[in-house]
Amino acid sequence: MTIVVIHSFRTRILSVLLLFFSSLPGFSQKQVAITMDDIEQRNAYLPEDFKATMLDTIIALDLPVMIFISEGRLFADDSVKRFYNIERWVSNPLIHVGSHTYSHLYYSDTTFSFYTRDIERGLAVSAPIAHKYGKTIRSFRFPFNCLGKDSLQHHQMRDYFAKKGMTIAPFSVESEDWAYNTVYEHYLSKGDTINASATGHRYVTQTLAMFHYLEKICQFQYNRDVRQIYLCHDNLINEHYLPQIIRALRKEGYETISFDKALADPVYQSADHYYKKWGISWIYRYNYEQLKEFFKQEPNDAIYREYEELMNEKNK
Repeated sequence: MTIVVIHSFRTRILSVLLLFFSSLPGFSQKQVAITMDDIEQRNAYLPEDFKATMLDTIIALDLPVMIFISEGRLFADDSVKRFYNIERWVSNPLIHVGSHTYSHLYYSDTTFSFYTRDIERGLAVSAPIAHKYGKTIRSFRFPFNCLGKDSLQHHQMRDYFAKKGMTIAPFSVESEDWAYNTVYEHYLSKGDTINASATGHRYVTQTLAMFHYLEKICQFQYNRDVRQIYLCHDNLINEHYLPQIIRALRKEGYETISFDKALADPVYQSADHYYKKWGISWIYRYNYEQLKEFFKQEPNDAIYREYEELMNEKNK
């Protein structure tokens, strides 16, 4: 038997063994689903004539993405172009569709009845668009990931969505991309490409650091890799820097998967006993008392402080 034949035989054996072990319940591979909130919120749509350039980035990455639409934003500015644009999103086979309230409400600031009316108002807009392209809206993400101010509000909404056959969309990893984007666009508006670029690279570094940190927590809590769900937004910094994040994750062995496949991880069927209004990762929600010290020690490069300073300056 020649060396070439032996090598080929070994390769086939290894492939068969890998296929076998990957089918076992305990086998773990790093996987991530990308979810994107606030489709149609971008300030950049006006100069771009409302073209969905973020969608072009997703297509180039061949990246399945779950989007969450605040339907009221479709009626801002030139509604005809916004509706054309959202249909371009929804019709793409890479895109799955969820709702995010009509008015992007903070649930703890309103009532159950008012909030559910706002959800229904939004679904009356987005559900027919999804249906037109053979899709169904089965998932809802709370703006700010606020499920209510107390256990009563939490349970009211869980019962409401259970009756509708809809899932409350969790996430495991996020990196305050909305704050980075505000700082990033500020520098771009000033023509300061050096600081804009530095902000973009900080965003990439922070996002990867958050993935690495949550990986360690999942190993600590579950002794395995959990299918991660990344929460980000339709904004300019993601249009420019999400490709770097995805390429880095894929280089680290991550497979990019659909939101539904990520939800099939048993972790996301865990009981949630976290009844505060703050929008923390579901990994903490499921085991908050055990993991709250880990939550306090998350990687932080102070972008929120810069964001607040910028907002305070703008509001003077």
